[in-house]
Amino acid sequence: IAYRDIMNNPYKSEEVPELVAWRIAMNFGSQAQNPFLTTLDNVKKVALNTDGLGQSVLLKGYGNEGHDSGHPDYGDIGQRLGGADDMNTMMEEGSKYGARFGVHVNASEMYPEAKAFSEDMVRRNSAGGLSYGWNWLDQGVGIDGIYDLASGSRVSRFADLSKEVGDNMDFIYLDVWGNLTSSGSEDSWETRKMSKMINDNGWRMTTEWGSGNEYDSTFQHWAADLTYGGYTSKGENSEVMRFLRNHQKDSWVGDYPQYGGAANAPLLGGYNMKDFEGWQGRNDYAAYIKN
Repeated sequence: IAYRDIMNNPYKSEEVPELVAWRIAMNFGSQAQNPFLTTLDNVKKVALNTDGLGQSVLLKGYGNEGHDSGHPDYGDIGQRLGGADDMNTMMEEGSKYGARFGVHVNASEMYPEAKAFSEDMVRRNSAGGLSYGWNWLDQGVGIDGIYDLASGSRVSRFADLSKEVGDNMDFIYLDVWGNLTSSGSEDSWETRKMSKMINDNGWRMTTEWGSGNEYDSTFQHWAADLTYGGYTSKGENSEVMRFLRNHQKDSWVGDYPQYGGAANAPLLGGYNMKDFEGWQGRNDYAAYIKN
């Protein structure tokens, strides 16, 4: 208990206890399945069904042509979704219903169509060839993370996003950070630099992997989405850490006994995400409300 007086408190972690209803609003492949104003309508519907419980809405595919398109052009708000005007309307009006919004970004790989794509920023392997990343839409190319940081390119791209969303956005979801497959240098030092850059824009830090960025992240997707990813990445399972930070983050191994070990936790457990806006094909609103 005394340690809490000197420990790091992740930026905006005081919000976490109020954010009961996490979910993902998905847009993909130029289809604009969930335009910003549709997401706003869903916020209102959830607020009505839950008597105003706090909502945290992750916009996967807010930019360019949707999810995993145009990385890392952070300020390229999707026009098919309604553009920056509708995005800000969604966030401003949604906040009146207890909703906070964040966006999915990638700082580990980039796509050739992105304006930010740079020959100087590509990561190469030991043989001099390109270090490739994800390739389900276009072939992602790894980012040289140190160059991205030192050149000012990354901070400039976040500034572009900040110009579009002002003070309306609550958090950044940093995808794949820490798996070392793309940038190759995502150690604790660079992770702290990344967190500070995001926090300096007024945004809370969230990320993907269960063990990613314990110091600053307030949400780990693989910890809260129990059927997504493997059992080895389900979150943080330290009883000491949970005693200290249970109120600060949604990052703990949930109650999912079939995984065994720390996942057999019927009393504490953790959130088990049930979305209805397309992520993983999920579209059952009643199941979301029941959950």
